[in-house]
Amino acid sequence: MTRKGFVFGSAILLSIVSSALATAQTWVQIPNISLTQVSVGNFDQVWGLDAYGDVFHYNSLTGYFDELPATLSQISAASDGSVWGLDSSQGIWRYNATTSAFDRINGLLVQVSVGSMDNVWGVNSSGSIYRFDPTYQSWDQAPGALTSVYAGTDGSVWGINGSQQVYYFSPASQKFTNVPATLSQLSVGFGGNVWGVDSAQNIWFFDPTSQAFYQARGSLVQISAASAGVVVGVNAAQQIFEYDYSTGGWDRLPGALVTIAAGSDGSVWGINSANQVYVLQ
Repeated sequence: MTRKGFVFGSAILLSIVSSALATAQTWVQIPNISLTQVSVGNFDQVWGLDAYGDVFHYNSLTGYFDELPATLSQISAASDGSVWGLDSSQGIWRYNATTSAFDRINGLLVQVSVGSMDNVWGVNSSGSIYRFDPTYQSWDQAPGALTSVYAGTDGSVWGINGSQQVYYFSPASQKFTNVPATLSQLSVGFGGNVWGVDSAQNIWFFDPTSQAFYQARGSLVQISAASAGVVVGVNAAQQIFEYDYSTGGWDRLPGALVTIAAGSDGSVWGINSANQVYVLQ
């Protein structure tokens, strides 16, 4: 098993997770690791892929990224330890904590999203929507057609179709219901904390009270909403921002990133244009 990175002191580990973003202004680089994708469930569930599709898991006790024997093109991690991925042939894989390896799961998907072990969804190349049934270890098809699906830690499920129309899954009707909005990307946190960006880089948030999307100030190309009320994003100039609920605006954070991901505990990770990995401290 390959281990890459460096060791944080335990006190620093705790401060990274517990500090509010308003006072945590330092990005700490994890050296000797290069990733092109990162998925964050929480500080103990940080997974990533490098340019070759090699899979890495961050060990919060040692401060190292451990390499696992798998090759994937996409990965999705939840805070409960559930980790799913896809390979370049659309094959589906699930991490087995007992064997520390990925097991092949029947089916073919082009995108998968895991909110928890009981909330795993995906879409295939035809736009068909599937939900994994953990009891029968099989996929159940849901009505509708989507190009991407987003599973939340609270059991919520959202999606975007080929026309960038937005849908959420209604547990009552067991169907996807349209919500008036046109978005190119979504991020689903806990308790209705749902944010997105459109193709013009405008920012939108969902109001659970009115069941509608509203435009927020600013411009972003990618956004990530955590369950801890943390919303972060990056713009086209690779500038980093955190949403300030008290002002309704965005606070600039130092550094430059091309992608950013927030976990359920508010921990924030990112990758820059050189594929270097950072954690906000």
